[in-house]
Amino acid sequence: MSKLLKRLFSLLFNNRGTSDTLINVTGVSDIDNAIPDKWAPGAFLDGVAKSFWKKFMGKEGSRMPIITSNQFAPKGAKTNNVVFNTLAQMYSSGVSGETVLKGSESKLKTGVFCITPELYRNAFGITKKSTWQANFDEVQRAGELVKIWANTEISFQIFESLLGVGSAQTLYANSRTSIDTLVSTDKFGTTELDLGWLALKRMGAMPIAVTADNDGEEIPVFGVVIDAIDMYNLQASSSWVQGKREAYSGQGEKSPIFTRALGKYGGLLVYEFSGISGAEERGSPLRPECQIYGTLTTAATTITVGSDSDENLTRFFATAGTLQIEDEFVTYTSKTNITFVGCTRGVTINGVGSTYVQHVDKAVTQRRISNAIFFGAEAAFFGWGEEPIPIGEKEDYGMRIGIGIEGYWGIRRKIDKRTGRAPNLAILKAYSGNPGTI
Repeated sequence: MSKLLKRLFSLLFNNRGTSDTLINVTGVSDIDNAIPDKWAPGAFLDGVAKSFWKKFMGKEGSRMPIITSNQFAPKGAKTNNVVFNTLAQMYSSGVSGETVLKGSESKLKTGVFCITPELYRNAFGITKKSTWQANFDEVQRAGELVKIWANTEISFQIFESLLGVGSAQTLYANSRTSIDTLVSTDKFGTTELDLGWLALKRMGAMPIAVTADNDGEEIPVFGVVIDAIDMYNLQASSSWVQGKREAYSGQGEKSPIFTRALGKYGGLLVYEFSGISGAEERGSPLRPECQIYGTLTTAATTITVGSDSDENLTRFFATAGTLQIEDEFVTYTSKTNITFVGCTRGVTINGVGSTYVQHVDKAVTQRRISNAIFFGAEAAFFGWGEEPIPIGEKEDYGMRIGIGIEGYWGIRRKIDKRTGRAPNLAILKAYSGNPGTI
């Protein structure tokens, strides 16, 4: 019989006949047995393993899009850097004929890329139940929630790093020149796939693989992650359908079942990100979206999209910018977790006017614009500098228990110091209209 069951039966028999049996018998220290020794690192690593970007992660030299490393600091040293080594491109011309090569060799240049991990924490509160079993069940549930949080947070942070302002080349659907010039016909399609692939190739991006065509010519293979609505628009393209049919009908291309991509087109593996389960109220990093909470009157200059300020429903929206609600354009100057502040209603964008009207429970988007992330190998780095540890707290005489996790990690795009740009990354923006009537 396990130690836990013996302890439970002992408490049951020692308190028979009392009206408060098993009340106040558990606290943070009492439920340690419910938390395995490696619970926190296991929960964190399980969260990493289940994150969207796990399939793109690999160690140095793996040619994966996200390069990972863990260099644990000595205990108590919270600022240990995680160091990555990268290889620079060779630009020398070499020599010809009988020219002496010695002294003109291309030098193997190793770049050092550092990430300073940041502290991230989260916890889940438990109100003490009347039995050991109830408390143990709650602890088990808290552990699962921590894994879900780690999964969600790591996925979102990688997206936010790749989409960060500056350094990455920005493209626009249908060869437009800015967000303001995008119109409803500028949806994501095969032309955009070709544009993104060409941009990476011209930048000299490091491919994640190389294939050969029927003539033996090598073709670099890159990846792209697109939003679910862009995937819907892409699948409506006859060029996409025909391209997939030809790729998987005796031409030697692997099925997406083996590449884990939804399809391969013109040297691109296409992946779809439709958001994280339970986070639908805020769309995804590729296409920010939330919903008006109740009614937005015509006179309102603050747009409320939720009731609980602990929920960050505006996380993926720009700090300031332009929103679209139905056919109305709205500019805002700042935001909180659940509001857009300093709004100017019914503005004109690119010569297209709008009128401020009342909206009830309608979708709010960042101008109905989506982002597609085109990437090669070594697009970003992910490292953690200290093994995650469990944390706990109790208050109200032990009636409320908090169980959580803290860890140090960091994520950064790879930047070429010579050009100041992200050499293996390009972002393409397209028009992405709302499905349905919201």
